Amino acid sequence: MDRSQIVGLLLTVTALYGYANHRWLRLPATIGVMLVALTVSLVANLVAWLGFGVPGHPLLSRLSYIDFNKVVLHGILSYLLFAGALQINLQDLLEGKWAVGALATAGVLLSTFFVGTLTWWGLRKIGIELSYAYCLVFGALISPTDVVAVLEAMKSVRMPKRLEMTIAWEALFNDGVAIVAFVVLLGLATGTHRVSLGSADVLFLREAGGGILLGLAIGYLAHGMLKTTDHVRVAVLVTLAVATGGYALADALGCSGPIAVVVAGLVIGNYGGPAHLSGATRTALVLFWECIEQVYNAVLFALLGLESLLLDFTPRSIGRGSWPVPWSSWPAFFLSACRWSCCAGGNRFPPAPSTS
Repeated sequence: MDRSQIVGLLLTVTALYGYANHRWLRLPATIGVMLVALTVSLVANLVAWLGFGVPGHPLLSRLSYIDFNKVVLHGILSYLLFAGALQINLQDLLEGKWAVGALATAGVLLSTFFVGTLTWWGLRKIGIELSYAYCLVFGALISPTDVVAVLEAMKSVRMPKRLEMTIAWEALFNDGVAIVAFVVLLGLATGTHRVSLGSADVLFLREAGGGILLGLAIGYLAHGMLKTTDHVRVAVLVTLAVATGGYALADALGCSGPIAVVVAGLVIGNYGGPAHLSGATRTALVLFWECIEQVYNAVLFALLGLESLLLDFTPRSIGRGSWPVPWSSWPAFFLSACRWSCCAGGNRFPPAPSTS
């Protein structure tokens, strides 16, 4: 099955799920699409478990061709991060830099420790022996805020504006810390390489520092190009090159692609791009990236739901997989309280405007 067939299959399924959500459920787009996909997948697995065969077996066989890591981490994610960064006001970000920095670093590390420790303790209670190091790897894996879900939720949830901005900024910047924590802990768990404080520092500087420097370079290069043109197709091509080429270049250089794309988007959104384009060109560029963001969001959440078709559901696997859920949820509530106390104390901040 070639790539064009896979893309056609994903877009067709996403369109059908999106229509079903819009027609009957009327939930937020990404949540509704994923809910429909999960429901269809769970029904198919239930029917198969009862011995009636797997409905839609051709679809299942084609899903196995999709490399989720490449599709998401090296495809969809670059567009979503760039589109989200274009919407951030850098001046407001600088005013809240300490809260964002603390939550994106100490918050991620604390969450990793709490989730890993509680998962290790909980699994031992039900008789499953798993090394503490692997439990910490699990904690590092799920601790970063899901930037896709956060940016989508910010559009429909009413909350103090400062809190809304801080959560969105943290979601864009916590990947560097999470990547370093994950790689270091995975090396410790597998014993593939020696882990030390010095090696962790070097890794962090390469991932986060390298990503920031590369993002600044790419962003200012694109900024110079956009200042000299007011053609919508050229502006779209330049920004697409930043989102895709910048992410690929960061991967090749061994630094953080997500951070590079976010920084480049911040530079273009605040100093280049829309700031130097005419009204019609600026509107077209903004609408283009809004459309890209919405389409890829829907495809991503549909794919997440479809991936459950590939899982081997048994009562035992469901029980083991569900056990860590409450333990991994506690740090989320703790960090949410920290965000609120940092950003929304009293009535100093006006409520975010409602969206229609």
